[in-house]
Amino acid sequence: MTWRFGLFDSTFAPLVTTHWALVAALVLPLLLGLLAALFPPKRAWPVVLASVPILGSGWLLLSAFGEAGLLRWQWEIAGVLLSLRLNGLSVLLLLTTQGIGVAAALYTPGHLRLTDPAPLARWLWPLMGIVISALSLIWLATDLLTLYAALELMGLAAVGMLMLSGKVPALVAGMRYLLLALVGSLTYLLGVALIFRPLGPVGFTGLSGGNRTRAGGMVCRRDDRRWSGFESRVIPPCMRGSRRCTRTPGRR
Repeated sequence: MTWRFGLFDSTFAPLVTTHWALVAALVLPLLLGLLAALFPPKRAWPVVLASVPILGSGWLLLSAFGEAGLLRWQWEIAGVLLSLRLNGLSVLLLLTTQGIGVAAALYTPGHLRLTDPAPLARWLWPLMGIVISALSLIWLATDLLTLYAALELMGLAAVGMLMLSGKVPALVAGMRYLLLALVGSLTYLLGVALIFRPLGPVGFTGLSGGNRTRAGGMVCRRDDRRWSGFESRVIPPCMRGSRRCTRTPGRR
């Protein structure tokens, strides 16, 4: 299943145009949102013009996937490997996010024109851009740290959107949401720390099967020195028919 969803190997190296399309899909919503905060659009046609490069980046990524198949980007920062991958599922979710974001952006000028917006309503645009960029990064992430950063950005932007009106109920709801988001973030970081210490890598590839081997039709941990003494406490012996999968003592 992990191979089908493209968590292991890429088919070809990404082209230069694919690099720029990736940057545009992740950065343009935020930059255009900041521009809209400085110069709020009164009509829908500026939003249509601004949406063209965003949708174009999604189309370029779709074309790259159709021609080359699975693509992967990797960076190593402070000894931690961060990676993004582009496959059929991520392209579908990315295009869906861009389409819904463009529809919401087209609706926003008319809504603000017909209602009595708060003084901070102009900051709805950059917050909306952060949400779109963070969601796009979530669909492309293949490691726990990148996924955590994207989830944090999306959560903080959602809190800001809740509190834009400045009304007391909105502020109370925003603070409650923020507290719940902080608790979830701390729990997530604790889980990453518990995983990182015994496993090392925080990528989905290593977590899904990079440190496992098959024996007797069952998936078992490798019996090297790193895992000796650990799996005997965590992973019980497994049975399938008459075959038994047990731990082999580690190398001394």
